[in-house]
Amino acid sequence: MGAIVVDSYLIVILTAATLIALTAGALGPYALLRRYALLSDALSHASMLGAVVGAVVGAGNLMLSALLCVIVAAGLEYLRMRGRLQADALLAALIAASLAASVTIASLGKLGTAGLMGLLFGSLATVKSDDLLPIAGVCLVVLGVMAYYYHECAKIVFDEESALVEGVAVTRINLIMISLLALFVSVAISVVGALMISALLVFSALSALQAGKDFASSIILSALLAVVGSWAGVGLSWFYPIPVGPAIVLSMAVIFGCSLLLRRRRAL
Repeated sequence: MGAIVVDSYLIVILTAATLIALTAGALGPYALLRRYALLSDALSHASMLGAVVGAVVGAGNLMLSALLCVIVAAGLEYLRMRGRLQADALLAALIAASLAASVTIASLGKLGTAGLMGLLFGSLATVKSDDLLPIAGVCLVVLGVMAYYYHECAKIVFDEESALVEGVAVTRINLIMISLLALFVSVAISVVGALMISALLVFSALSALQAGKDFASSIILSALLAVVGSWAGVGLSWFYPIPVGPAIVLSMAVIFGCSLLLRRRRAL
C-alpha cells in the first residue's frame, strides 16, 4: 500500500514538473531573445508575495499569485513603453521590495521557515494532486496562445521594426506574451521556487539555441531539454535531501554545459 501511495505521489510530481518544463521550454527562447529573463525573476518574486499572502490569509495561493503577477507584468510593460523608469532599475527595486515584503508577511503570519524556503527554492511537499488541474490549465493556455501567435512572435523576436511595418500589433503581442509569462511564473513557483524560475527559462533556451536551426526548432528542442532536466532534478530531489528547484536548475546547467562542449567539438 505504501509503495502505491509513493508511486502515485511521484506521478503527481512528475506530471507537474513535465507541464512546467514544457511551458518553460516553449517560453524560454522568446523570453531570452526579448531580454525578459530578469523580468521573469521579478515576476517570480511578486508571485511569491502573492503565495505568502494567500497562505497567511487562507486563500488560494495560485489564484493570488497569478492575479498579482499579471497586474505587475502589465504595470511594468506600461512603464517600459512610456519610458517612465529605467527597466533594470525598476526590476531590481521590485525584486528587493517583493522579497522583503514576503519575508515580513511570512514572519508576522507565522508561515514558518519551511514554507518560506519551499516558495524560494521549490519543494516536493508543496505540490498536491489538487494543484495539477490549475497547473495544467495555465500551461495549456500559455502553449495554445503561443502557438496561435507564433508567426507574430517570430517576426517580433528577429526584427521588431520590420514587424511593425508589416502590420503586426507589436504592443498587443508584447502585452499578451508578458501576461503569459506572468501566468507561467505563478504556477511554476510551486515546483521550481521563486529564485530558480529565470534559470529554468534561460538554461533550456540557451542549450536549444546552440543547436536550433530556426525559431521553431529552438522552441521544440528547448521544451524537450527542459523536460529531461526537470525529470533529472525531480529524481535527485526524490532520492536525496535536495530542494527540487536547485536540483532541476543544476540538471539544466549540466545539459547547457554539454551543449557548449558539443558545439565546440562540432566547430573543430
